[in-house]
Amino acid sequence: MPKICEYLNCKQRASYGMFYGIPLRCKTHKETMKKQYSICYCGKAQPSYNILGEIRAKFCASCKTDNMIDMIHQKCVCGKSQPSFNNFGETKALYCASCKTETMIDVRHSMCYCGKSIPCFNVIGETKATHCLLCKTESMVNVMSKKCQCGKAQPTFNEPHLTSPICCSECRTDTMINVKDKKCKCGISQPTYNEPTESLPICCILCKTNTMINIRDKDRKCVCGKSRPSFNHPGETKPTHCSLCKLPDMVDIVNKKCFCGKSSPSFNEIGGKPIFCASCKTETMVNVRDKKCHCGKALPSFNLAGETTAKYCQSCKTDDMINVRDTHRKCVCGKARPSFCNLGETIATHCTCCKTDTMADIVHKRCFCNKSIPVFNEPGESKPTHCSVCKTDTMINIVNHKCKCDKAIPSFNEPGETRAICCVNCKTETMVNVKDKMCPGYAEYDCPYQRVGNHKYKHYCTECFRREFPLDPLTFGLHRKNKEITVRDYINSIFDGFVHDRTLETSHCDCTIRRRIDHRKLIGNTLLAIETDENQHKSYDTMDEETRYDDLFMAHSGKWIYIRFNPDKYIDKSGKSKNPNIATRLEVLKTEIEKQIKRIETNQNEDLVERIYLYFDRYD
Repeated sequence: MPKICEYLNCKQRASYGMFYGIPLRCKTHKETMKKQYSICYCGKAQPSYNILGEIRAKFCASCKTDNMIDMIHQKCVCGKSQPSFNNFGETKALYCASCKTETMIDVRHSMCYCGKSIPCFNVIGETKATHCLLCKTESMVNVMSKKCQCGKAQPTFNEPHLTSPICCSECRTDTMINVKDKKCKCGISQPTYNEPTESLPICCILCKTNTMINIRDKDRKCVCGKSRPSFNHPGETKPTHCSLCKLPDMVDIVNKKCFCGKSSPSFNEIGGKPIFCASCKTETMVNVRDKKCHCGKALPSFNLAGETTAKYCQSCKTDDMINVRDTHRKCVCGKARPSFCNLGETIATHCTCCKTDTMADIVHKRCFCNKSIPVFNEPGESKPTHCSVCKTDTMINIVNHKCKCDKAIPSFNEPGETRAICCVNCKTETMVNVKDKMCPGYAEYDCPYQRVGNHKYKHYCTECFRREFPLDPLTFGLHRKNKEITVRDYINSIFDGFVHDRTLETSHCDCTIRRRIDHRKLIGNTLLAIETDENQHKSYDTMDEETRYDDLFMAHSGKWIYIRFNPDKYIDKSGKSKNPNIATRLEVLKTEIEKQIKRIETNQNEDLVERIYLYFDRYD
């Protein structure tokens, strides 16, 4: 007997409810209820599954058992995907993209007039798309995808309590968040990883456990199972091989190429789509692919801490800005980009300074000798395999293109050009160095020497760097003096009261001794002595060194603190030879001097004589 609606005195037949097969209300009084057979037993989703042989779906994807099948959505003959293709003239789709033949077309989706792509564009005011991206006219807009209020990009952001996106990344306010894309539990990145048996990603690459795999891209891997494929035979639409596994006759069918077929396009006239690479572009073309900094000269990488969109380049950034483009690609020290990790791992975690002895460089490919980065291969090949030591006589440098003379690497071209075409011997009088960054000069003056900037000195030449940064630790290493004087000048620029390279004479001492100390300062009853010991004074006799200590103590019978500073090579605890630059060593020396002065002033130095060795053998 049909069940009657439970709403007050309603006499209508009930057909809506909260769970499968349990009607409670009629259509008039249903409120938020759904049809009794259009909801799963769990009451949360529409049913699509049931046991083979049944005629009505009763279970959703979450409630279904392993022996159930999808009864709502028709499958291709392969039983894996929904069909969209059939022969021309047919209306019912029978095959998916993987199973279709060359003569089949998409009969499920309306196509553009060209018959190749699904349309997304039409004139403003129309709601039905008629043209694809390649066939659209200049007056047409995307009528399929909802746009931000700026009309340029699809919206992704809104206030935290709202679910419908209304703003793009450029137009969003500070309080808005990404409400379109699901986030990992860390709240920073989109999830891609989960256990192999799961189908829904829950963790990002940083939060994943060792047992998790990339389940979003597991069906889009190369035949090797390691990389995402981009290559297949010409005419195919589905990539099957990565760059390492591709066959000789395969081409890249994923990434669009310039007309030259060598590089990805980034250039076109203002307002157009990228169709030319940097080598093929004309003089009037600009980079329309990558967003520029507001100065219009460089790509942005910097913004305030907490922001995720880069808006400023290296030249335009302020002091409180950080590199937000590479925040997830930093070493554990947070200072450099990582290149090293343990053998067997695929993600670099440590830079060259922080790496351990068991780690290997997985970012830069090595030659077969595993010592150098390869740049040589046979003519016609595109992948370098050998370094300069291992290369054969027939191999050439395929990484760095040569000048037209085929003898040297080019660095020169006409002003305004970015690609070097001539070497120093072949360049014309009007050509300038467009490859190397030139020294910017000092103060308000251009570099009087027109030299190439040295990256070790902030891209200044040594002469301009000395004038622009007179107190920088690197400047003291530029002086054409011996290392002891370099240390002296650095100490004088920071500390007061030091006496340098003078005999230590007092009223009660034996003046026939006349011992000298490189740098000394008397603080109370303690004499702080800094000795610059080139090559650790290994050539000095040990007994003579001890006799020198005794003679100096006779001249000053108070407390002593010696800081022995080696500016040359040394062997660390692991047995490796180390030779840090002088600027790094002087910073460490400064810290040690400040530490000892504080100890002396607070009477923490209790021993009569203390010796501190900086950059000596077995120094950590």
